[in-house]
Amino acid sequence: MAPDQPEYLRLYLLCELDLAKIDGGVDQPLPRGADSVFARLRQYPVAVLEEVLMLALRQQRFAAAAGAIEVLGESGEGQLLISSDGTPRRLAAAVSHADRRVRCAAVAAVMKLDPRGPFPGASYLAESLGYFASTVGSRRVLIAHPRASEAQSLAGMLAELGYDADAATSGRSAFVMAQRHADYEFALISDSIQGPTVSELAGMFRQDGRLGRLPIGVMAAGDKLDRAAAVAALEPLVEAFPRPVDSATLSLLIERLRRGIGRSAVTKDERLAHAAAALDWMLQLTENPNTYGFYVLAKQEPAVEIALQTPELTGRAALVLGRIGSSRAQLGLLDLASNRARTILDRRAAAAGFRDAVERRGIMLTRAEVLRQYERYNQREAAARETQQVLGAILDTIERVKLPAANTAASNPAHRPPAAPCWPWQNTAPSPLPSPDRRSPD
Repeated sequence: MAPDQPEYLRLYLLCELDLAKIDGGVDQPLPRGADSVFARLRQYPVAVLEEVLMLALRQQRFAAAAGAIEVLGESGEGQLLISSDGTPRRLAAAVSHADRRVRCAAVAAVMKLDPRGPFPGASYLAESLGYFASTVGSRRVLIAHPRASEAQSLAGMLAELGYDADAATSGRSAFVMAQRHADYEFALISDSIQGPTVSELAGMFRQDGRLGRLPIGVMAAGDKLDRAAAVAALEPLVEAFPRPVDSATLSLLIERLRRGIGRSAVTKDERLAHAAAALDWMLQLTENPNTYGFYVLAKQEPAVEIALQTPELTGRAALVLGRIGSSRAQLGLLDLASNRARTILDRRAAAAGFRDAVERRGIMLTRAEVLRQYERYNQREAAARETQQVLGAILDTIERVKLPAANTAASNPAHRPPAAPCWPWQNTAPSPLPSPDRRSPD
């Protein structure tokens, strides 16, 4: 009726985005056909789209917000990240938003805009990449209860329902655990938790960008339920309920929490997809550290180490750690490559990452750690040939950089069996495999 009114135009575009995301799937990108909502929104100035994004976030229409961010990311307007007063623009601020899909869409948009220098809010991007990468690919719940026995009982009920659980006995430790792990689907907090109390802890969760949308269930004894309900009324996505006595009762309570989060709930598979994308973006940024060094990705090394232990992410995480190349990264890659409990593909990826780390930064291991790797090789002489290939390739990497050829068993081809490819994705075979009695250098 009044399409020239800016307020009505923003509302119209917001509703278009919301409907398109719901119809196409809130976890899917917008359809991009010639007559799609995406195509129509591309015709508007980015200033209008920024206003639509602000309106969507204000109204907590997070599906529409993610859609608006997708369109902004395709605009090619790098100025969207620049502000005159040093305050992050709306797109940059969304990189640390509490809604996981909004945050991931914002990271993707910034990566597409590809800024080549610092901008207000740039530190948020590196932090979010680490947040997404740190998934372990499971359905997890955080339990905060002052009595370990009660927490263990709750963990058993959750296991019956298909959840893994981590327990904390103080408010502070629960908060730290929640910050470190990106897989928690909700938190169960006893009303008797202390240091801080449940009311203070719920407020801390809501003020943290990573935890602002994490559903919280406050458990209370029957006579204390009114007080727990008063706590729940102060913060969004908090429910109060009696302490569950069995898994069937707990299942009903969990359903209440899930209804509260609605379409914003993110599945395990989606978290893994976000983590894979984050690691790919890290690889993109570490490929040219002279251009993208302002992101300071080295601080996200602990998050990448978590991804290294997630089978679906190991290959990517090993490459990222190889690019980081620190002493801690090199040692973690060696430990994985030497771990017979992991698949041979994971171990090969770790050895390849170690080789990349050494080529970029040299060997950053202590003498004792190098000698330990020789011991690992010599102790595995009865191991499968594939294991010997991985461990031998690691020693080849060490010796090429650190040791004169005359001092190593690698210098004598007579002591080696015939060469065999170790890295199937390479065009050339590695150096020949050393004999099982390869001795460490003096």
